[in-house]
Amino acid sequence: MMADSPVMGERTQVSASFDSGVLLGLDMGGSLVKMTFLQRSCTNSLHDDPLAEVITAKDTYGDGLGVRHQHLTFEDKRLGGLVHFVTWQSERIEDAVAAVKQLGLHHHIRRIVAAGGGAQKFARLFREELGIELVPADELAVVIRGISWLTELQASEVYEVLSSEEDFPELVSGGSSSPGTTKHFWEPTSLFPYLLVNIGTGVSIVKVKGHKDFQRVSGTAMGGGTYWALCQLLSDCETWEEAMDLAASGNPNDVNLLVEDIYGGDYRMPTGSILPGSLTASFFGKVRRRGSAAEQRSLLAALTTMVSQNICQVAYLNARIHNVNRVLFTGNYLRLNKIAERTIARSFKRASIANPGWEEMRALFLTHEGYFGALGSLLESLESLDVSVLEPDVNADAGWGRKSTSFLDGTDAYAWGADRWQFVDATDGLHMMKTTASTGLFDDDDEEEDGADAAEGPDSEGGADAVEVVSQASSPTKSPSAKHLEDLVVFRVSLAAAMQTFCSALVQTDVPALLMELFGDDPKRYAAFASRQASLEKVADVALVTMSCALSDNLGRRPLQVVTGGLIGVLWNLFCFALPTYDRGCQHRAAMIPTLAMVVILKLLNSASTSAFLAVNGSAMHDVCQGSPEKVAAANAAAQSYVGLAVIVAPLVSVVLRKVHRRAPFVVCAGLCAMNWLQCRRLPETLPKNERAKQVEWSQAINPLASATLLLGQGSTPKLRALAIAYSLISMTRSADYVLQAFTFKTMGWGRDESARLLSFWGMTVFLGSQSLRKALKRMGPDAAVRLGALFMALQELAKSLARSWWHLPCALLLGLPSAGLEPALKALIVQEARRCTGLRGGLVQASLKTQQALTLAAVGSPLVGTAFSLWASRTPMPRFAWHYVLCACAALSSGALHACVSHQHHHEESSHLS
Repeated sequence: MMADSPVMGERTQVSASFDSGVLLGLDMGGSLVKMTFLQRSCTNSLHDDPLAEVITAKDTYGDGLGVRHQHLTFEDKRLGGLVHFVTWQSERIEDAVAAVKQLGLHHHIRRIVAAGGGAQKFARLFREELGIELVPADELAVVIRGISWLTELQASEVYEVLSSEEDFPELVSGGSSSPGTTKHFWEPTSLFPYLLVNIGTGVSIVKVKGHKDFQRVSGTAMGGGTYWALCQLLSDCETWEEAMDLAASGNPNDVNLLVEDIYGGDYRMPTGSILPGSLTASFFGKVRRRGSAAEQRSLLAALTTMVSQNICQVAYLNARIHNVNRVLFTGNYLRLNKIAERTIARSFKRASIANPGWEEMRALFLTHEGYFGALGSLLESLESLDVSVLEPDVNADAGWGRKSTSFLDGTDAYAWGADRWQFVDATDGLHMMKTTASTGLFDDDDEEEDGADAAEGPDSEGGADAVEVVSQASSPTKSPSAKHLEDLVVFRVSLAAAMQTFCSALVQTDVPALLMELFGDDPKRYAAFASRQASLEKVADVALVTMSCALSDNLGRRPLQVVTGGLIGVLWNLFCFALPTYDRGCQHRAAMIPTLAMVVILKLLNSASTSAFLAVNGSAMHDVCQGSPEKVAAANAAAQSYVGLAVIVAPLVSVVLRKVHRRAPFVVCAGLCAMNWLQCRRLPETLPKNERAKQVEWSQAINPLASATLLLGQGSTPKLRALAIAYSLISMTRSADYVLQAFTFKTMGWGRDESARLLSFWGMTVFLGSQSLRKALKRMGPDAAVRLGALFMALQELAKSLARSWWHLPCALLLGLPSAGLEPALKALIVQEARRCTGLRGGLVQASLKTQQALTLAAVGSPLVGTAFSLWASRTPMPRFAWHYVLCACAALSSGALHACVSHQHHHEESSHLS
């Protein structure tokens, strides 16, 4: 690799404590070895070693031993230097080792992180000849990590190859365009989910949902290794560059048998469709018929097209099977291979033309194709580095804050006191994490008032994006596993939602009683006030939920969680504790007006802020799970189980508190709301800055009706619209809760205490059902959870309609245990479909679901269910089945049938298309 490079002089002495191997990353494939090298921009002697001058001195090393691709070199401010890319053939690895040994470069290298099979195959060679340890890395993990590193933050990395209309005459409606292809570069963004087609010696196809959420789903043995071997058999080319140049000058039609060679032109099929004569009927089908040796350039052109089309076909079918519309092609097979890029792009475009009802598939390419395994290995190596260059921080107190250059940070990393903050790879990207010696894995106690804000230093941009975790003392710089971090965030977000629900349930029976006291125990005046107040609260809920979710897409989740997370509840509950009561006498009505005004305003704000908080929390849950329906459904089930536990305990605690003082629940509730608000300030930010909306969608934020009908109006995605209708049908069943107390009084003569006990029992069933659902989802998935849940919810509602004794309703709730996962699973499927087909952000989807549910309850559910209950209750004798519960059972069955129908149709269309 470097045999004829100059040997460095004395001025390049390197500190013996520094391992230059951390600045290298290898990907050792079966055909090529790829290497990345980080040339640090700082001049400190700690980083000044011979590697930089040897690697950057020339673009080629030895007698065709290695090549540095200077056009791929780029400056990365996050890493603090230039990143170089070098390749050499795997079969010449021993020559490269000998060159390194001759130059003495191995004296400064102790270990190198390496991906690919060569990390194991050549480990002994490196250890015995150079004394260097090759540290194997997970090949797919480092490739995905390298892709994420560049595509999310590096401009001019992701591009599409756009063919001219001449390639697709069926698209041209007029005008003309010059032939050829152009590159259309994407802005830096998160590409999840996508299908990764890594074309190396072989081909691996990986479905990627997140930074650490990926699975190999397919592959083929016809890859770059096959192509290069056949190139050597069919031509005299000795290098890849020669083969690419020769293939680019050839004409594959000279050796490929075309449709027009068989039919004399285009072929009109019995269906009326036309098969263009220019399509290939058989690769290499003309070779024998011509009776003479075809030119090598045409043979290579045909070979390139054949291999590319077969890889493309396998990739396209896998993308359809796994419902992914972005396919990333990478690997050294694509290096300088313009024929392959054009063939893949045209094949994907033709497939979209042939299937107009399907969502268009995107074939994406990467500028640094083939080097992501080496780049990911370099990033993994740098993450394990326990070295920093400390400099005094002029903005900090002497001896307290010191600024350090971080290998994973583009700006600065700060050390405050005994704590060290650095960027590490988390579930949704690079997040700021606190690393300090501790005995526990997760510790939320900070010496600062607000850990996330304290981490910001004078120049840092962390703050809201900080995830507070403390690593183990045994490995102070090693980040916790992504799964553990994800579970922690889900738990903290769920706990905040459960605390909010607990506060509401704690005073759920006390607020109506208190308001009755306010009106002097006059039921008519209270009923009139309660009905008007309920209408106002619904309007406020819809408006505030829509605006909060739209703002959270732009500002992040945590600011909105803090604003809506309990502070208004403190004011409302303290006001209720001090609320005066009045007699029935008319002389008090004038004095009641200011009090009533405060009741209306604070109760409305408390209700709306609670609804907004739960909606933003749902968006945060979606962020953590990265849109995976299985993860979203499991996380929602976990949150629902915590809510159920809160509903179990809250009524029982309220009974005990009322024995101390009749308004004691309000004081305790105010304290809990304050605690929840403090906890919300410590919640991690789940929405990275690069995934936030650049501006607020005010058309949705200030128009609740547009938000409520957003999903229902997606005509181009019938599956999403059908799922949204199914969600509205399930929401209708909630309307029966409004007449539950009247139903139990009518049938069994229950009062407030019996209703409170039933509420506590309902909380237990929610808790048990959600806990069971979390385990069941791992086996059956959200689609099965919806089908099963709809059936059992219908049975539960029918059982309720027959309730005449005290034990009937608890038994009905137990029967409906499997339905606990119906709503979370259905929401998860909606979120997935919205993200896949429309690109709607999580906050807008959550706001739409919440406002759609409120609109359904207000405009359809409550009027229908209320009318059905009134008609049933007015009949003498009462019918055996309660009509309003029968209506809810029909709604649940209709929801399940609609979901089953759209799922069956989708799978049928998918199977037909693949066939």
